[in-house]
Amino acid sequence: MTQPTENANWWLRKKDGEIMAYCYLCTAGTSAGRHADAHYGPEWIEANGGVDQAAQLLLDGFRHTAMDDPRALTGRLPAEVNSLARLGVTARDRVVLFASDTPQGQASALAVVTYLRSQLAGLDAVAVSVPGLQVQDAALFQRKGLANFFRLARVEINQARPGGCSLVITGGFKALIPYAVLLATLENLTCYSVFEHSDSLITLPPLPLTIDRETLLPFLPLLRAMAQDGSVPLKKLEATVPDPLFRDQLASLIEIFPDENRVGLSTLGILVLDALQ
Repeated sequence: MTQPTENANWWLRKKDGEIMAYCYLCTAGTSAGRHADAHYGPEWIEANGGVDQAAQLLLDGFRHTAMDDPRALTGRLPAEVNSLARLGVTARDRVVLFASDTPQGQASALAVVTYLRSQLAGLDAVAVSVPGLQVQDAALFQRKGLANFFRLARVEINQARPGGCSLVITGGFKALIPYAVLLATLENLTCYSVFEHSDSLITLPPLPLTIDRETLLPFLPLLRAMAQDGSVPLKKLEATVPDPLFRDQLASLIEIFPDENRVGLSTLGILVLDALQ
């Protein structure tokens, strides 16, 4: 196995001299298909028997490539593998690849998971498709994709031991990256990334930010109603929070839909509501 670099979180895994299990949450892209047919996409996947069969074809492009080959990490192997190898992933860890809601995203993530399991016998690795996570429909991405990503990631974060989880943001849609960093900040997690085909691991420690719970708690029922119903009438916001100064405090947490005279949670609002609850 490739040893972790000096920037990796290896020291977080040591307790009384024993290496503990660690959880890596990875945004997953489609670099596993870089050696596939030039027309790699939904049609190619359908023509090759669907996601499961297509994943095996993608895996054939790097199935027999060793994970401890430095040249392969920046060449033939997928970007997610490059990052995990440099972080020092071991067979006792858990790896979750969050794939887009697309056939090519799902096939790529499944190929990477299958490869990781073959390289590290006993590794707990799973691919999770995130409903709504795509870039063809911006509104769907904002309202469903991001919310589902936050929900699924938080399940893993809450199950991991304190200090035993990080986000790896090398792969995946570029539009998702800032929101993943925001999630990491609110959850006090470190983000890791490898730029393109580089061999350098980039570390982004969590920023010292906290939520002003005392100020926001009075608005919790309103925020919950927005989350439950998708949106509420604009008049309800004005009646619940009549003071414009207080409404200004909610500005970053809400999104107004003027054509419908309704208001819902912004992406930040979704994150903050989860944290308040």
